[in-house]
Amino acid sequence: MEIQELHIVHVQNLKNKMKINLDTTIFPFLGTVDLDQCPTTANFKYSSANDYTYYVIGGSHLLEARSQLVKEYPLTPFFKYEECKVYAGLTHEEANLLAWDHNIDNDYKQKMSCIELEYGEEVAAPSTKY
Repeated sequence: MEIQELHIVHVQNLKNKMKINLDTTIFPFLGTVDLDQCPTTANFKYSSANDYTYYVIGGSHLLEARSQLVKEYPLTPFFKYEECKVYAGLTHEEANLLAWDHNIDNDYKQKMSCIELEYGEEVAAPSTKY
């Protein structure tokens, strides 16, 4: 599992891009369904979507930028929504590759490091709530 601190400069760059390009999606928010709960896309049940555990693969900086912009511009509907792509059946390695691909394409290329966690180990939630 990858754990990254938010980089304020990157968040500010995303905010500036979104202010200029109100009609574009910069990068989608990426998530995955817990592999034990949904081992393949065929196992995903839309009727149970609220019951699955989801993990963020990429987009935390974008989410922070949007959260700040919603507070600054509460009447601008564009800032209130984000495209989210949710994957099912990803292995740990596939999720890491997807996260790497998500980060490598943006103009703020972040070095990625991995923190390996024992299965089931709890990770502290981010301090910002969305």
